[in-house]
Amino acid sequence: MVWRVLEKWYKVISLLTWLLMGSMCLLIGFQILNRFLFHVPAAWTEEFCRYNFVWLTMVASSKAMHDRQQLAVDIMPYLLASKPMLKNIIKLFAQILALFFLAVIFKQTVLFCLNSIGTSCLTVRIPILYVYIILPIGFLSMFLFELEHTANTMKFFLKRA
Repeated sequence: MVWRVLEKWYKVISLLTWLLMGSMCLLIGFQILNRFLFHVPAAWTEEFCRYNFVWLTMVASSKAMHDRQQLAVDIMPYLLASKPMLKNIIKLFAQILALFFLAVIFKQTVLFCLNSIGTSCLTVRIPILYVYIILPIGFLSMFLFELEHTANTMKFFLKRA
């Protein structure tokens, strides 16, 4: 049940990635036209693009965590191809470390968001919390996707027992 909810969340994240990338391209194009054709730069587009990039980074990082497309040193699986038990022990250890790291970062981003309440953006005058709220959401998504991968790795050990 929980994994089905995560798969639906993954579909939302995939759609959001495309929407954020498309909106960023449109805003940058609008800024270029305004600056060079009409000689009237719109400062709000730069700020929106910056905040859009923060959102895109967190959403795409969550998507990459789900798809196992994040950067990794992957020489160990090739060296340990003939030893699946050792390979999965090392994989499980790395996943537990990643879960710990993501949990700590999630906690810190929640505190960061709580400290930003009452502050607004410079140009567009929206609460900065609207920008920063994606940080805990993104790290929680990454944590849950990594937890799913860890559960799948644990199934290997349960089959062996």
